Amino acid sequence: MQRTDSLQRMHVALTFVLGIVGLLILTSPSAAEAGDRLHHSIDLALEPEAGRLDVTDRIDVSGHEQLAIKLAPGLMIDDIRVDGQTIAPEIDNGVTWIPLPSDGDHRVELAYGGVLENQTDRRGLSPMISEDGVFLPYGIGWLANAGAEDDRVTYELTITTPVPYKAIATGRIAEERETVDSADDIYRATFEASNPTEPPSIFAGDLKMDARQHGDINIRTYFPADRQDLASTYLDQAAGYIDLFEEQIGAYPYDDFSIISAPLPVGLGFPGLTYISSQILHMPFMLTRSLAHEIAHNWWANGVFVEWSEGNWSEGLTTYMADYGLAEAAGEDPAWEMRLGWLRDFAALPADRDKPITAFRSKGHDADQVVGYNKVAMVFHMLKQELGEEAFSAGIKDFWETYKFKTASWSDLQASFEAASDRELSRFFEAWLNQKGAPQLTLETADLLESEGGYKLDLKIASNPADYDLLVPVQIAFADRIEESEVRLADGGAEVTFELDAKPISIGIDQRHDLFRRLAADEAPPILRDVTLNAGTLTVIAANGSETIAKTAEELAARTLDTGLQLADAGDEAIGTSPLMLVGLKNELAPILAEAGIDAVPEALQGQGTARAWVAARSDAPPALVVEADDEEALGALLRPLPHYGRQSFLVFDGRRAIYKGVWPTGNNALTRRFD
Repeated sequence: MQRTDSLQRMHVALTFVLGIVGLLILTSPSAAEAGDRLHHSIDLALEPEAGRLDVTDRIDVSGHEQLAIKLAPGLMIDDIRVDGQTIAPEIDNGVTWIPLPSDGDHRVELAYGGVLENQTDRRGLSPMISEDGVFLPYGIGWLANAGAEDDRVTYELTITTPVPYKAIATGRIAEERETVDSADDIYRATFEASNPTEPPSIFAGDLKMDARQHGDINIRTYFPADRQDLASTYLDQAAGYIDLFEEQIGAYPYDDFSIISAPLPVGLGFPGLTYISSQILHMPFMLTRSLAHEIAHNWWANGVFVEWSEGNWSEGLTTYMADYGLAEAAGEDPAWEMRLGWLRDFAALPADRDKPITAFRSKGHDADQVVGYNKVAMVFHMLKQELGEEAFSAGIKDFWETYKFKTASWSDLQASFEAASDRELSRFFEAWLNQKGAPQLTLETADLLESEGGYKLDLKIASNPADYDLLVPVQIAFADRIEESEVRLADGGAEVTFELDAKPISIGIDQRHDLFRRLAADEAPPILRDVTLNAGTLTVIAANGSETIAKTAEELAARTLDTGLQLADAGDEAIGTSPLMLVGLKNELAPILAEAGIDAVPEALQGQGTARAWVAARSDAPPALVVEADDEEALGALLRPLPHYGRQSFLVFDGRRAIYKGVWPTGNNALTRRFD
C-alpha cells in the first residue's frame, strides 16, 4: 500500500502505526506526475477543551484533472471552491471528487471542521484534542494531502488556540504572539516550510516556552511547569548535538529545533521537532542518547528522504552516528559493549524472524530493531573499517550534499561511498543487504612453530557462508603487549603466516566484535531476548490462586514477550522442550522451578531488591526466563521497566529501579587459542 510510505517517514522511537483514515487528497489515475508539488496555506483553529478543530486550507495545485477527498470520522466539509467558484462535488461511497476545469495551475479552497472521533491504534495511542493537550500527527490526515507516492509539500500554517495553550507545528516558526486580557485571549503562531517536506504535524498544551538562539538556529523547549527545571539542560544538549552532527554531516537543514513535552506515553521525531513523554523527560537516557538520535534524524529521513523500495537505511545510519557515536566518544569499552549487545540480540533472533536488510521498512517489533537498527549500524561500522575514517566521512558528506531534500536509496549510498573511496563496493553491499543471516567464523588451525630468531604462527580461518568479503581483526597477545592485525577472507577462507619475534600467549579472532557475525560457542551467554523473541515461548504463572496477581503476571509477560502470550500449566509436557517464561511470587515459583529442572534464584541475586529476573540455561531444552517478586506490588512495579532490558542475563529491581544487572560471564571461546 503506497500510502504507508508517508507514515514510515515519521520516525517513531516508541513505534506505532496510526490506523485512522483521515482527510486525504488523492489524485485520480489520470493525474500528473508525483513531482508536481502542492502548496498549502492553512488556518487552523483549535479548541482543546471542546475537542474541536476548524480548518481553512487553500491548496495550490497543478497538473491534476480531479482530486478526491475523504474525511476522517467526525470532520465535515463546509465549503469547496475551485479558482474562487463554489462547486458541488460528486460524492461516491464516502469519497468527495473535486473536478478541476483543465490542466495547469488551480487553487482549491476547503473549509471543514468537527470533533475527531476517538480511534485508538493497536498500541493504545490515538490523535488527541482535549484539555490535556493536542496531538495531530500528519499521518492521520487532519490536513488534505497528496495521494501520489511522493506526498511532500510546502506550506504556511497559522494556528490559533486559547490561552494558556501554546501550539507548535513542524516547520519554521515565522511569527508568534499571545494576546491576553482582551475580549478573546488567544495564542497565534505561524509556521512555514519552503522546502518540500512531509505535511505539518500539530502539538499544543499548557506549556512554557524557553528559547536559545544557537547561531542561525532557534532552539526551543515547551515544557509544563513541573518540568521547567530541565529546560536549560535540554537546550544545552540539543545545541551540542547539532554542532556534532553539523561537523560530521553538514549544516543543520532547518531553522528551528523544538523539544515538546507530551502527555502521551510516547517519544516521537519529526522534522525540526521531537515530542517526548513528560514521564521520561527527566530520565538520563533521554539526554545522553535518545535526544541525539532524534536530532540526527533531521539529517537522515527528514533531510534526506528514504527510497522505501530498497529498504530503510535511515534508522541504522542514525543509530550508528548518534547512539554508537556517543558510545564511541565515551571510550573503547562502551563502544565494544554496544557492538557485542547487537550481536547478542542477533544470536537470540529465531531464524524464521530474520530477514534481509532491504526488507526492513520500520520497527513493529524487537525483531525489526535487530535487523533494521542494529545490523544496519554494524554494516556502516564495517564499511568504515573497510574504507578508513577519512573516506567514510567524505562519503557521508557527499551523500548529504547530493541528496539533501531529495529521495535516496541504498544504491545512492553505495555510489557516494564509491566516489569518496575510489573503490568498487558492489560485493560488499550485495552480500550485506540482499541476504538474511550472517557469516559464522571458524578458527580451523592455529599452529605455533619455533623458527630462527622467533616464531611462526600459521592460521587458517574459514567463513560460512562463503560469499562475504570480510576484513577479519586478529589479536595476538604477548606477555607485554597485544598486537592487532587484519586478515582478508575472500571466498570463504584464508591461510596466513605471522612472523613473530617472541612467543605469544594467545591469539583471538575478532575478540572486540567489529564484524557482524554469528557468535561462536561460549561468546553468547543466554539473555532475556533468547526467550522474548521466540515465538514458541510458553508462559507459566505462579499466583497462588490470586486472580489479581495472575492478571498482573500475565500483563507483565505479554508486555515483555515480542510474539504474544501463550499460557501453559506447570505440568504440561511441552514445557520440557519449549523456551519458558515463569512469572510470579517467589514462594510460589520454587516448586515450579524444581519440577521444570531449573535452579532456584542464583546465589548472587538471592535476597536482593524486591524482584529478580534471570535467564537459566537448560541442558536439553531452550532457556527459561524466571521473574520472581516478593509481593504483588513488586510484581506490578516491573510492568514498565522489565521489557526494556532484553540484552541482560539477570536483573535485580528495587521497585521500578534496576539496581543490579548484567550478562552471565563467558570463558575462552572457539575463536581463541592459548599457547601457554
